[in-house]
Amino acid sequence: MMRGNEDKTPCLSTYDPVRGMGRCVRNAGARGSHPLTSTGSSKTRFPFLATGLAAGVVCASADRAVSAVYGYSTIEGTAHMAEIKGIGGVFFESDDAKSLAEWYEQVLGIDLLGHEDGFFHVFPHVEVGTGIARENPVFAINQSGAPLAAENRGFMINFRVDDLDAYLERLAGHGVSQDREMVVWERGKHAWVRDRDGNLIELYEELIK
Repeated sequence: MMRGNEDKTPCLSTYDPVRGMGRCVRNAGARGSHPLTSTGSSKTRFPFLATGLAAGVVCASADRAVSAVYGYSTIEGTAHMAEIKGIGGVFFESDDAKSLAEWYEQVLGIDLLGHEDGFFHVFPHVEVGTGIARENPVFAINQSGAPLAAENRGFMINFRVDDLDAYLERLAGHGVSQDREMVVWERGKHAWVRDRDGNLIELYEELIK
């Protein structure tokens, strides 16, 4: 329910998937352009936002705009429990984001686009049950603003591959060896390697019967 002292000017809620932040732009509709794709905006470097898939809602204030993006209603009589629907992306930092991004491109074969904070790649998918095309998850490497721990950073990235054995041969050609013994079971095959920063990467081939 809106309170009497709130600014009721329509605003467009937007979400920046690389920075992981939402914002509310007043009078966006009057300008006739999306705030993330308008001419001259730095966000034109995000092609997946330029498709118009960024969320937009009319709201009473910026904080409610961001709330609407995350799925809970502020309209009286329609409140419902918000829930997590999946992984939107993996965002981590590096002391040398450019060199690490080059490693992911040259060794793992992941094309990364540059943005003001680092580099990113989008893995679009079609959502099961709804058939909606989603422009995520996002894989992003950002430049760290302070020195990071040299090891034991406490996270692991999992990438699905179509042919694990062939992919490991490719990595071996780049001098990348397995970090531990491969695991094979009825639903898949798993292998582990480390990137140039020492981050642990799991490679997974799903075995679908």
